Amino acid sequence: MLRQVVLESHLMIKLTAITSEEEPHSTVAGFVVSPTLTCDVVHAGDSRVYHFRGAEMMRRTVDHSFVQRLVDEGKISEEAANTHPQSNLLTGCLGTHADPPVALWHIEKLEYGDTMLACSDGLWHYPARRKSAPSCTRCRRARPARC
Repeated sequence: MLRQVVLESHLMIKLTAITSEEEPHSTVAGFVVSPTLTCDVVHAGDSRVYHFRGAEMMRRTVDHSFVQRLVDEGKISEEAANTHPQSNLLTGCLGTHADPPVALWHIEKLEYGDTMLACSDGLWHYPARRKSAPSCTRCRRARPARC
């Protein structure tokens, strides 16, 4: 489902480019939590999704960017990536001629106190990873639904 949402959004952005004579591009980061506390994550570009358990970062999405490629190849550190002058160069996003690289992951069950955070590079570029956890909504224990 999330892959299809991203691909349809990509198509709409491409159609907007045709009608507006501009070349809009976008990134996406999102997640869906089910009533049983499973969680599906989607991302394309350099917007990110983080999964925290308490103050510990369990996982985060990996950017589709030139600078992330440098990090992956061991040419620069994660810290250097945050201030790299080419940190805005994307290797994949929505609205380009090629389909976006859609990254998906599944969390079998969120635990009480887990935190999910979806954010753009405007947020993740600045705060330290550990300081991000308190600023998001926490997963609460499921309560019986009331009619």
